[in-house]
Amino acid sequence: MSEEIDTRVAADLHPDVVTLMEDYDDDTATILAPTVAAFTEAYSGIGRVHDAKEKARTNPTWNDARQLIETDNFGQAVFAQIAKRFDGAAANLKTVIGSIEKEFAAPIESKAAGIIAQEIRTHVKGLKTAERMTFVQAAIRDGDQRTATAILGAPAYLSGMDRETQTVLTRIYHEHHEPVKTKRLKAAQAGLDLVEKRGGVVHTQLAKAIGCIEERNDRGTVTRRIFAKELKKAKSAAEKAFVL
Repeated sequence: MSEEIDTRVAADLHPDVVTLMEDYDDDTATILAPTVAAFTEAYSGIGRVHDAKEKARTNPTWNDARQLIETDNFGQAVFAQIAKRFDGAAANLKTVIGSIEKEFAAPIESKAAGIIAQEIRTHVKGLKTAERMTFVQAAIRDGDQRTATAILGAPAYLSGMDRETQTVLTRIYHEHHEPVKTKRLKAAQAGLDLVEKRGGVVHTQLAKAIGCIEERNDRGTVTRRIFAKELKKAKSAAEKAFVL
């Protein structure tokens, strides 16, 4: 396990949510390393904020308000580190995705001889639309490079296809012949989805770790919650009275 379990922090931020993804393995570990690091930073960082809050309570010179302010100051510094990691991980994954997507959209070089390629395209052009798709997909699946590249390595209209259909089939071709890159693309996309979706959890968990001051009535019911932002504003206003 990449990080010890801390029950104070949501499991959604544990780095194992990355390493336990379906496409995480030796082929994808490198491109997902920054993502693992980002979740490790978030999980351990929020745990440190919880620790700091506990330590603040042991300082005999700090009242509740000072404890909350100091914990919030530390929490904001931790958040800056987490945000940097998450932004870096997202940027890295977008670069990986863009690079592979570009490769998968690249034109295919025909490997069939001129006259043979022409005959292949003529044959395919004479097929019905559904038959044409089935024929090309079968050639890709069976590893028939001569047939697949003759069709996909020439202008779409020569085989009776529109450009959009050829683009789809070209991607299928690349995915079939580049299984490792296909796996890396899926892993990068899944990693980016995690980074983008779990950002909100970071905010929620950090706010929970920092906490607030709760005022209660005689029955123990919370009547008011005071957060660090309010205290800092009041502190700043009070300090202005002591400026000469």
